[in-house]
Amino acid sequence: MSNIPLNEYADTAVWRLITWSERYGDNPEQVYERFLKYTVIALGWSLVGDLREWQPSSPEEIADRIRRIDAYWNLRNASAGGRSLYSFFKVLNNGDLVILVAKGKRKKVVEVTGSYCYKIDDILISEDLYHRRTIKKRDEINPDELWEQCGGVPSNTWVYDTLLKLR
Repeated sequence: MSNIPLNEYADTAVWRLITWSERYGDNPEQVYERFLKYTVIALGWSLVGDLREWQPSSPEEIADRIRRIDAYWNLRNASAGGRSLYSFFKVLNNGDLVILVAKGKRKKVVEVTGSYCYKIDDILISEDLYHRRTIKKRDEINPDELWEQCGGVPSNTWVYDTLLKLR
């Protein structure tokens, strides 16, 4: 049960982020723990480079770049990568709430506190999680209750997108 009324967040954008890395896909829990430890959320597809440098104008532009990178073997995910990265870069805002999901379980709610950055290091155990934003934990918000308040995954979206806006 949340310690605060969820209607306090009725006008706040809420997202769902699947915490995993293709390289460490068998251990999304490890990626989730690193997000909390280093107070960041991150997305892969890092070989597309720093989005601030080329300012993509659409998800399709990012997806096209993903498709042209030989290292990304699963090109079926290019469209999802384009949508997720574009949202992470252009749509996600400070103050938005993000429900972190690992191994199919809604684990924690975090609040976005920082702008997009592209940071090359190994703190997140993967060379492919360089697109980042800083966060703070919102332990007082129950992720399952917030999910229910938002109505879950919108019917007009692809459920497997890494980052997905719920409302």
